Amino acid sequence: MVTESWSSPGEYTWTVPGDVPGQVTVELWGAQGGDGDGGATGGEGGYVHATIPVSTGEDLVINVGGAGATPSNIDSETRSGGGHNGGGDAYRVDSIVGGAGGGASDIRQGGSTLSDRLVVAAGGGGGGHGWDYSENGGAGGANEGESGDDTFESYGGGGGTQVDGGSGGGLQYNGSDGLDGSLGQGGDGVHYYTSSASGAGGGGYYGGGSGACSDRGDGDAAGGGGGSNYTGGATAVTTNQRGGSTGDGEVVITYETLTIPSVSASYVADDQIDVTITDSSADEYDVQMRRDGGSWESPAGGPSSPSSTGTYSYGPAGDTAYGRQVGVDSSFEFRVRWVSGGTTGDWAYSGTVKTSPLPPHDPSVSRPDASTIQIHGTVQSDISSKIRVEFREDIGNGYNDWSGFDLVAEGDTDQLTSGSVESKGSDFTFTYETGESYPGYSGDPLNDNARYQFRLRTWNDPNGTERKVSKWVYADYGNEGNVFLDTQFDTESWDYEAGSPELWSSEITDIAGGGPQYGSNSALIRGGEDIEFDLAGLDSSPTDDVVVLAWVGVGSMDAASEDGIVEWYDGSSWQQISGPYGWEYNKQGWFQVHATVPASYIEGGNNNLRIGNVAGSADDYLAVDRVVVSDILHEYTEPATPSNLSLDVSTQREITGTWDLNASVADTAVRDTETWFAPTDESLNGANRAGGLESYTFDGLLDGERYRLEVNDSIIQYRRGSAGLEMDTDRIGTEATTILPAPTGFAVSNVTDSTADYAWQSNHNYGDVLVQFKPTDAGSWTTVATRDLNATTETVTGLRNGEAYDARVVANTEHAQTEDDS
Repeated sequence: MVTESWSSPGEYTWTVPGDVPGQVTVELWGAQGGDGDGGATGGEGGYVHATIPVSTGEDLVINVGGAGATPSNIDSETRSGGGHNGGGDAYRVDSIVGGAGGGASDIRQGGSTLSDRLVVAAGGGGGGHGWDYSENGGAGGANEGESGDDTFESYGGGGGTQVDGGSGGGLQYNGSDGLDGSLGQGGDGVHYYTSSASGAGGGGYYGGGSGACSDRGDGDAAGGGGGSNYTGGATAVTTNQRGGSTGDGEVVITYETLTIPSVSASYVADDQIDVTITDSSADEYDVQMRRDGGSWESPAGGPSSPSSTGTYSYGPAGDTAYGRQVGVDSSFEFRVRWVSGGTTGDWAYSGTVKTSPLPPHDPSVSRPDASTIQIHGTVQSDISSKIRVEFREDIGNGYNDWSGFDLVAEGDTDQLTSGSVESKGSDFTFTYETGESYPGYSGDPLNDNARYQFRLRTWNDPNGTERKVSKWVYADYGNEGNVFLDTQFDTESWDYEAGSPELWSSEITDIAGGGPQYGSNSALIRGGEDIEFDLAGLDSSPTDDVVVLAWVGVGSMDAASEDGIVEWYDGSSWQQISGPYGWEYNKQGWFQVHATVPASYIEGGNNNLRIGNVAGSADDYLAVDRVVVSDILHEYTEPATPSNLSLDVSTQREITGTWDLNASVADTAVRDTETWFAPTDESLNGANRAGGLESYTFDGLLDGERYRLEVNDSIIQYRRGSAGLEMDTDRIGTEATTILPAPTGFAVSNVTDSTADYAWQSNHNYGDVLVQFKPTDAGSWTTVATRDLNATTETVTGLRNGEAYDARVVANTEHAQTEDDS
C-alpha cells in the first residue's frame, strides 16, 4: 500500500500514477473553527473515510482546510481569518473578537470548481465573544453540520446541509442577525457595536451560518454553525462523521499499486502463439496483438480479457479481420495491461514472434548462355529477410545431395544481381556462372559438362532464435515435353469431382488474393468438395522427379481440422503429397505449393491427382488458380568437346568418321550430334544427327576428292516442355581423301613407225585421265593428252622409229593419281 498526505492548508494537484487500479481510499479531515476571545471554542471539523474512482494519469485537485484564525490574527474593524476553503471570516471590534470558521477539506476531479468535488470534510463553526455571554461553534459534518450554541437572546448559526447553506442565527433582543452559509462557504461573523461579535460559519459542501449577537446585558454572542460533509462522488463510504478533527484539516490518499505485468510470446505452430502473463494480480487483463507492424487489435483467436495471469493460446479465427488472427507469414507482437475498477494500467509488450514465411512466387530460370544460370522469382513473404538457393549436381553418376550457397541477403551482389529479397512484391534475379566461386561454398560449385536442379525458399530471422523457413519451391520445370498437365481453369478442366466445385471469375474476398492471376477463372472448392485430374500420360512411362505445382488460396477456415490437401493416386490408394493448408492460411492470398511425387507412386500406374477441401462446411474455402504437373527441370551446362576423331576411306566413294563423345549427363532425347562435312575447297554443310551418335558414314562421294569432317556435340535445354537454348561444344575436325580407282583394260595396238593406239576403261567419277608415254630408258613420263572421264581411246603420235616405249593411262584429280594396272 502507498500513502500520500497533505496537511498544510492550501490547494494541491495530484496525478494518479499509472499503476493505480482504478480507485483509491481517501481520508479527509475538515479544519476546526477559531475560538472566540472570550473562551468559547470553535467547532471541530468533520471526517470522511471513503473510496473514490480514479483513472491513471488524471489530475485530482486537493484542498486542505485551514483552521479558523486565532483572535490575535483577526484584523481590527474588519472581517478576516476564515480558514482556507470556505471558512467564514470573523470580526474584531475593539477588544471583542469572534472566532473564524474552519475551512473544508475536499478532493476535486475533472476540474477545480466547487461542482467538481467528489468528497468533502466540513470545517467547524467559530466561537462567539460577548462581554457577558460567549457560546461555542458547531462541529462540521456529517450530512448536516452542527448548529452553533445559543445565548439567552442570540441564536447560533445553523449547520450546512446537502442542499443548502446553514441559516444565520436569529435574535430575541436588539442586535445583529447572523449571515447564511452558501455552497462551499460559511457565513461571515457579525458584531453589535462594541459589545459582541458572533462566531463565523464553517466551510463545507454547504457552509454553516454565522451566529447572532446582541447587547443583552453587556453583550452576548452565539457560535457559528458547522458545514456539511459530502460523499456523493465516492463509490464506498466507510465513515461520514461529525466532528473529530482539530486544528488544520488534512487529506490522506491510500492506494494499492498493481505491478505492470510481464508478458512473453512464443511460437508453437503456424496456427498457435502462446502468450504468458506473469507478475501481476489484477481483476482482469486487456490483451492486444499487432500483425506485421499494423494497428493494435483485439485478438479474435484467443482471449482478449483473461481474468488471471497464465498462458493463453492465440490462433486463426475464420473470416475475421486479418490483423486479428494468427497465421503464416507474419510477425506478431502482443501487449497486455491490467484492468481494475474500470481503470487500465500501462501496456507491457512482448517480443516479436514470427511464423513460417511463404516461399518465393513463380520461380523460373533463364539461360543467357551455356555457362550462365539466372534464377528469377518474386518475394511473396511479408517477413522475408533472406533467400536460400540450393542445387544438386549430376556429372554422370546420378544426382548427389542438395547443397547450397550462403543465404542471399539484401545487397549481396555476389548472387543478387537485381531486385530485393526483403520487399514483398519485388522481382529478384540471382546469377551464377560456371567456374566461379560463391560465398558459402568452397571450390567451383557449378561446372561445365554437368546438369543441375535448383530449389529455393524464404528465411526470416536467419541469425536469431526465432528463425523460420518456408517450404521449398523448385526453380523451373518441364524437361523434353514433360508437361503432363497445365490448366488455368478457363474451363472445367478437371476429370472428376466431388460435390459441386465451380469456376469463379472474381475475387474471393475471404481469401484476399484478388481475382484469378492466371486465365479467366479459378476453381472454388468448398468444404467437402474436391477436383480430380486423370494423368494417363504418366501411366506407361514412369518419370523421376515429377512435381505438382498449384497456386492456391484459403479462406474462412475456422477449425484446425479444416484444410486443403493435395493427393496422388498410386494405382491402389490415395497418398497425400502436400498439405494440409488450413486455417493458418486464411486471407493470405494466392501462394504456391510445390510437391514432388515419389517414383514408387508413379510406377503403380493409373495415376490421378486430387485437390480437396476437407473442411466441414460450404463456407470454408479452398481456391486453386492454376495446376501444373511436370518434372523438375534439368539445367545443363556446356557439354565436353568430342575427341578421337578419325576417318576411314577404305571403301570407294565413302568416308566413315568415328569419334568419342564426352558429355557426361545428357540424355539422347535432349541431345544431337552435329556433323559438318564438305570437300575441303567448299563450305561445310552441317547436319543434326541422332543424339549420342559416335560414327557416321558419308557415301556417294567423289573419287580422289579430299574431304573435311568436323563434329560437335549439342544439348537442347528444354523449359516448360519446349526446346530452348542450344548448347554446342567446340568442333573437332580432320581431313581425308577418298579412293581414286585406276583405269582398267589398258591396251596398245596399231603401232606404226611413229604412232600407237591406246585403249582403256575409266573407273573414277571425278577428275580426268592422263595419257602418257616415255622411252623405256627414260626416267619421266610425258603426258601427251588429258582426256575427260568418258574417253576410252587415244592415238599417240610423234614416236621415233625403232624406239622402245612404255605406255600408261592415269586417273587424275587435284588430290591423287592412280595409274592403270596393266
